[in-house]
Amino acid sequence: MTKVLFPNITCLILTGGKSRRMGTDKALIEINGETVLRRIYKIASGLFPRIILCGNGAGKYNITGAETAEDIRPEGGPLSGIHAGLSKSGTEINFVLSCDLPLITEEAISAIAGRYNNQSILAAASGGDIHYLCGIYNRRILPVMDELFFGYTPSEKKNPNLSLKTLADRTGYAIFNFDSPELARLRKTLFNLNLPEDLKKLHDIKD
Repeated sequence: MTKVLFPNITCLILTGGKSRRMGTDKALIEINGETVLRRIYKIASGLFPRIILCGNGAGKYNITGAETAEDIRPEGGPLSGIHAGLSKSGTEINFVLSCDLPLITEEAISAIAGRYNNQSILAAASGGDIHYLCGIYNRRILPVMDELFFGYTPSEKKNPNLSLKTLADRTGYAIFNFDSPELARLRKTLFNLNLPEDLKKLHDIKD
């Protein structure tokens, strides 16, 4: 097995989401000839021994070396993907990354993972925003997730009980702040790709 920096952590890459605002699958957007998903997978594979692609249709991406976890509780947004990943991983500590993060780096991920200290959730933060889809989730929160899903009927309408903020508030969480002087240079790695116009912003940031 290839040596990795965090042998006790499983990486969950969220591929799900209908990308309604983007208009195309964000995981398959190409940047410098490489899809966002493959770039994130390549970075994660140097840090973690197992990588699980999570979400409905996760198997369609055909990433060699990655496992897949289809939603057990469909139509629950990112919560469904995290729930599927935690259910499959079997490991206590899991690093969650979404395909909204085209600029994420090994250094940024390592900084968060290196600060983990048994929190239920440890999420990245910058500029007053909490990035719940870039951080560590302890598998012990699964019962709380099941409670949030209890009685939920899948629909197109968002259920506030299934928000990541609700989950974090229920389980307790900590943040890893990238606004400190020594980490400020890494803030751009948390750039979210959600709208077509974000593609131009992305190139401006990179340049």
